[in-house]
Amino acid sequence: MRCRVYAVDLALATRVFGGVIRSRSVDPVRTGQRALVAFPEEMLFRAGLGFLVGVHPAVYVVASSVAFGCIHYWYGMHNVALKTVGGVSYALLFLASGTV
Repeated sequence: MRCRVYAVDLALATRVFGGVIRSRSVDPVRTGQRALVAFPEEMLFRAGLGFLVGVHPAVYVVASSVAFGCIHYWYGMHNVALKTVGGVSYALLFLASGTV
């Protein structure tokens, strides 16, 4: 299920940016770095903010999604919006499954 969510995220980004998003070169070091970033992000924004579920699930979804979007500010406001929307789906998946 998680792979489908990332595929949807990529499809949305492709639609927003008007073309296929590809790296200019295949650099194994950068690819490895990108792959390793996903796990800490999930631990921080899904499991790390999981205590907010006890407050109210909606507070958790909003807080984790906005925080997730905001850390992508470096890439521009359009990416913040896209990642915030993606963060909502990731947070809902966390609530539904109870696991990262």
